[in-house]
Amino acid sequence: MSTDKTRCASADDVELSELLVTLPSTKSRLLIELVNGLEVSRDHLNVQRARDGSFVSRALDALSGAGRKRQTQIAQRQQGAIDGLIAVANDLAQGLTGSNLAIGRVAERVTFLERSLGQVAHHLADAQRALKALDESIGSQLLRINAELGQLDLRASATEELNRVLSDWRAGRYDGFAPAGRCYAALHELYWGPFGEFWRRHPQDAASQRLLRTLENELSLLLREARGPGRHGLEEWLELPSDQTTARYRLHAEALRFLGRDAQAQRQPMSHACTHWPMTAADLPLEVPLLCDASRLAGLLQRECFHADNGGLVA
Repeated sequence: MSTDKTRCASADDVELSELLVTLPSTKSRLLIELVNGLEVSRDHLNVQRARDGSFVSRALDALSGAGRKRQTQIAQRQQGAIDGLIAVANDLAQGLTGSNLAIGRVAERVTFLERSLGQVAHHLADAQRALKALDESIGSQLLRINAELGQLDLRASATEELNRVLSDWRAGRYDGFAPAGRCYAALHELYWGPFGEFWRRHPQDAASQRLLRTLENELSLLLREARGPGRHGLEEWLELPSDQTTARYRLHAEALRFLGRDAQAQRQPMSHACTHWPMTAADLPLEVPLLCDASRLAGLLQRECFHADNGGLVA
């Protein structure tokens, strides 16, 4: 029995590792999640720990190999947990390239925490030391990424990333998601990488618009290949292939919910539906079409992710 459980756990670990390779933008989101887990409460700097067994905790363990270490830190004093979190955050930050979006948001959060801690807990030298070390590390990584971006042909990098994401989809690496989920996951990946960085710097540039048109056309084609021509019901776009195993479906569903949990029903209704499915008819945003073809679905999701008026994806 224990052998079966070990084999199952091992298969899940492999699946998770492959997912993290396919969607490296997940690391950006996990870094933000980690630092957002630090909060100043009364006269302490606390760590909000991810629920054991959650996608976040398992993904962090897979990336850091820190499952047993993390459990030990939880049992130790609070400062140990803070130091451990900061060590993992530093490791994640050092691996970021191609965009300063995530590291910039983390830097803002750390600055806020330092200011808040200084106001309520000037005597907590250990906490201040830990935050100062994190601030210096994040600042160093931000300088590194900005320097890399200054040397980078960002347009070429954006095109290269677009080709990688589309190739991964065609190779079946997105098959654990439903068709609409694949579309959202691909857009999320592009938003947090060089493609999104190029768009944020040149949102109205002709080159950006050409890349977006190419992206929309390719997504329409891939969605049409997944479900066929013509219009299909929302459930058809959001349901998984029949050959997907329960474990694989659960992992990909959890990942999609994590990546899109800040998608707002009012501002990004289609993205919200894709990442929070299944949901009742009463919870479904009114703007979400119950019947649509591949072109409309691709266009809706792309405009929600890459739209200058709403700043793109929320995180």
